[in-house]
Amino acid sequence: MHIKENVYRIFFEQVPHSFLGFHNPLDHFLIDPLLHYRLMGAKFSLHHVEKQKEKNSITIEISSNIPLTIGKKAVRIFIQDDRFLVSSKNFLEELKKEKLLSLDHFEIDTSSKKCVLQTSPIKKRFFLPPQILTHGNLSENTFSKLLEEHPAGEILALYPIQHETLFLASDICLSPQNLYTPLLHTSNITHFQIYKESAYRQKISFFSARGLKTSLESSKIIQSVFTTMPNDEERSALFLTSMEQLKEPLTHSWSHSPSSKIELPPVIRNNRHQDLLDRFINEQCETPILEALQHKEISSEGVLFVTYLPSFFLRGLLFERQVRTKIKRIYFLNPSQKTPGYFSHADRSLLLDLNAYGIEVFWYDRSSAKLLQFCERVLDYTGIFLPPHRIEEYQKALTIGVYGSSCVSKEIEPDIKTILLGLTALASPKPLAVSTGGGPGVMGIANKVAYDLGILSLAHLCNFSFEPMNPHLDGKMTYRIEKMIERQAEFLVKFPIFFIGGFGSDLELALEIVGRQVGSYEITPILLFGEADYWEKKISDRFTLNRETGTLREGVYLSNSLIQVATGAEAVEVYTRYFSNQLTLGPAGRIYGRGFRLFKEIDDDI
Repeated sequence: MHIKENVYRIFFEQVPHSFLGFHNPLDHFLIDPLLHYRLMGAKFSLHHVEKQKEKNSITIEISSNIPLTIGKKAVRIFIQDDRFLVSSKNFLEELKKEKLLSLDHFEIDTSSKKCVLQTSPIKKRFFLPPQILTHGNLSENTFSKLLEEHPAGEILALYPIQHETLFLASDICLSPQNLYTPLLHTSNITHFQIYKESAYRQKISFFSARGLKTSLESSKIIQSVFTTMPNDEERSALFLTSMEQLKEPLTHSWSHSPSSKIELPPVIRNNRHQDLLDRFINEQCETPILEALQHKEISSEGVLFVTYLPSFFLRGLLFERQVRTKIKRIYFLNPSQKTPGYFSHADRSLLLDLNAYGIEVFWYDRSSAKLLQFCERVLDYTGIFLPPHRIEEYQKALTIGVYGSSCVSKEIEPDIKTILLGLTALASPKPLAVSTGGGPGVMGIANKVAYDLGILSLAHLCNFSFEPMNPHLDGKMTYRIEKMIERQAEFLVKFPIFFIGGFGSDLELALEIVGRQVGSYEITPILLFGEADYWEKKISDRFTLNRETGTLREGVYLSNSLIQVATGAEAVEVYTRYFSNQLTLGPAGRIYGRGFRLFKEIDDDI
């Protein structure tokens, strides 16, 4: 808009919210003529700035020494913010290593406690034909093709600069560019101050020296980031990309939102449901970050910190290519706001999908002050959270499952210790892992013994209101009560051991037997620890009835896989026979009428 002679109002629309100009005073603004005005010798002066962040717009008032064409682009605006002024030559060297900067023909002066770029002598001179000005806003590369080379020309072509993440500010300003094009100017030598973009737009690789990978190996750093959350009760999200950000106050950098009150239907079937889903997604604290990644407003790789594991319904955004290639890790404090501490079925599905896309997921578990990483059980499409340094051990481990009542506090610790020490020797060099339901009683004792011995101590926890979690755990996965059967299926133990238990243990024993009957589990010994009379009352009548009614089929042969033992030493002897191939199990072995065999009957196979 032309106000009066040589004074113009210029409108900028669709300005990103992240533009520094919304937060900087007028004297930080630089006004840069577009190329054709620059080559005509245009000089602009800034008089006034109007900022309307809510409308994503900025209006400036400038004066110009030459007439401007109304309705055409004339200038660009830059912000000189000293927070982003480059003062270290080492920083520039890192950019060169990452192939984000090429300054082969330029000099860097660091004598003034800041880096100043000095352009090189000219390569060529050009004459500016009058008709070229009618072409309007063209790139340097296109413009250079229209110029006429002439030894006395006023237009100089300097060596090209590649600076993908830097702003260069002088009497002209250069935006970050990855095109290796010549610089056209009317001056032979220009001194540029160097400004870096915000960390979000510096194209920082997670694995580079500027990235976060090394810094985040410490759980103390993770904890310190979470302490900057403005409110524990709201859903909050933060995306970090560089080591430098860890040194900044982060409290105001979190995106946060109250819990959505939208009740989504189980299945999205119509436009109304779709509208509800769109509203739900827009209310999530992660959405602004994911959309910024999607629209390339964030070009650096980094990590997402969230109060709660992101909703399953954010999958569409999370797995957009522009998003999933930039998010390298997710750290969260709690699996769920609805059922604190316990994952839903959809949550576990999301964890597996994130893992499949190469996004590492970490749980900073405040109840144990441990940092745990999600680890998928290879080829089993299930997973568990473990200390990162023990994931390789878990993948190789031979797993023992210990089942029994949370009410039992009988002195069984010495026997469990004998079993674990014996199996450690038999399984070597393979490591062991002990898996339980994570409760007290038998489970707590087994986890404690394993934990004290340095054996990986694991739990698959269900949110039973009557059963607290025991503290002797290295790793865990949690389930809501409606997925109790799924939880049992994910124990995936090679050697189950059953102690005295109630209905829960009965269910778990039945599932171990059925898993072997249908071929989903390898046929290995199932140990029944305790007196023979107890197990006869528990198993024999049901086995006899099922056998008489012809409902067992091949399952009848599994009676030789259930072996009653009364001591830890007897259990170790059973495993010794198994590892030395002196224990016949399944269809190749005998059928035992009581539904299981006694320890003394293991000699039947010799």
